[in-house]
Amino acid sequence: MATAVGGPRAGASPVIRAEKVSRVFGQGERGVSALREVSFDMAPGSQWAVTGPSGSGKSTLLYLLGALDRPTAGSLTVGARDLAALTPAERALYRYTTVGFVFQEFQLIESLTVWENVLLPFVGRRPQRRTHEPRAQWLLDAVGMAAQAKQPAGVLSGGEKQRVALARALVNDPPLLLCDEPTGNLDQATGARAMDLIQELASEAPAKTLVVITHDPGIAGRFEHQLRLRDGRLVS
Repeated sequence: MATAVGGPRAGASPVIRAEKVSRVFGQGERGVSALREVSFDMAPGSQWAVTGPSGSGKSTLLYLLGALDRPTAGSLTVGARDLAALTPAERALYRYTTVGFVFQEFQLIESLTVWENVLLPFVGRRPQRRTHEPRAQWLLDAVGMAAQAKQPAGVLSGGEKQRVALARALVNDPPLLLCDEPTGNLDQATGARAMDLIQELASEAPAKTLVVITHDPGIAGRFEHQLRLRDGRLVS
């Protein structure tokens, strides 16, 4: 079993620690091991690429970090929180306060405007929405989508949707940004520009941690820290 440790702050307490994390889908002989005793530390402010062939466990790992799933065995902590021990309400609060997600398919609501999509994390939270509206406007300016704020998301190009999804993921200023193949639906030039923007915005706060799943060696090569998975195991 390989163990990865890294980050820009030597001696800093890791924002993320995985200790022999496993995830098995199904039971008994039909069980499928998506992750097998994966261990690593990620320091605050570090930026990571997660690579490996299809079926290696990359998306499973990202979903565990985002508390969209639970490990079958092992310990996964973010800060002082054991993600496996959180109640459903605590998991929802963790995702709201700590995690920004950029999905491969963007997951925008196409009937809503760009502005409404960016502020979607605040549905049912009107005071928080009002507080974060200036940040939403700043992010739309930063990603070059302020002029399209009133347009429905359904009319946008793939690259535009990616930028809106990034603004939505960052509107809460989360300490952990998770990106699942964020350039997978973009051409090479647009994907490179998108990664420039993701890494630039992820660097806006010194303790913001970025984790990006990618199949693209060129994208992976941008990152000083990498986790490579094969058959659910960490190999580098």
